[in-house]
Amino acid sequence: MARVWTDGAESGDTRFWDWIGPTSSVQTVSAPAPIGGTYIYAGCPWGAYKVIDPLTEFYIRYRIRATVVENNPHILAFRNSTSNVSRLSLDALHRFCVVVGNTIVDTSSVVMQPDTWYLVEIHFKLADAPNGIFDVYLDGIHIINYTGDTNPAAFANIDNIYWDTSAYTTFYLDDLALNDTTGIADNSWCGNGIITKMYPDGMGDTAWHGSDGDDISNHLLVDEFPDDGDLTYVYRDGDDSGTQDHYTLNDLDYTNKTILRIWPEARARKTSDAGYTLKLGILASGGADDMSAGRTLFQDDYNRIVGDDYTVNPVDSNPWEEADLDALEMIIEVG
Repeated sequence: MARVWTDGAESGDTRFWDWIGPTSSVQTVSAPAPIGGTYIYAGCPWGAYKVIDPLTEFYIRYRIRATVVENNPHILAFRNSTSNVSRLSLDALHRFCVVVGNTIVDTSSVVMQPDTWYLVEIHFKLADAPNGIFDVYLDGIHIINYTGDTNPAAFANIDNIYWDTSAYTTFYLDDLALNDTTGIADNSWCGNGIITKMYPDGMGDTAWHGSDGDDISNHLLVDEFPDDGDLTYVYRDGDDSGTQDHYTLNDLDYTNKTILRIWPEARARKTSDAGYTLKLGILASGGADDMSAGRTLFQDDYNRIVGDDYTVNPVDSNPWEEADLDALEMIIEVG
């Protein structure tokens, strides 16, 4: 694995997070407008964390905005269980700073301004001095280059990433990505990027059953953002292994944009404790079905199901072009 996850709130829910505070949510707003896409995460106070497979070195990217700037928020904290190991924060003058344990170890000259979107990129390595790294870019400008002790209490790894602030400000988050250091690609800086969605706008060649009693217009049953729970949906018996539902997708304008990756994503559940799974995939023009392995489903609980990343068109191994996406179909399959 190299790219661990990518998320931009574009499904209109909070199922990306392993825990999110009761005042935190996902929303679509005209002010502040997202840099790209439709939805952003927001809260006052904001609090959420994402569990990761234990890592000691990684790169992370996200956009952040605050209505009020305060000192000592968790603009981002790398944690082991519930212990803060190292974090990006603000000092008493609202300058971006690195905190290891409870000690500020490096401070930039950049002051965070209210009601301003920032692109934050971080390279973190958990290690004792002199091998620890906490490297920070802000809007592409190198503002902190800390090397030294990033492990205040002999922690073995980082197993969750945490954002938190007080009740005095609303935080907004968007366009999150995390790379580890393995593999031959996506093993370094995540780079600038925006996340937007393509959604079902028509039927493909095959169909599951629809909650409206037919299998004719399934795209109208699964195109809501955020989802409407069990009001509209498609379904199939778990014994129908290999049965697929195909969807054509809406066209997007990619003028002055480069398509770096795509992935299929869905919200799904099962109604029994049987070990049924769900596969997600794509059908590119001129190609064949390209499916993920079976993804785990939870009983009576809609959860985030994510397929494989595709950084190039599998038909010709060239970078994605707008015409490729215009002709693309998404597939769901009984695992």
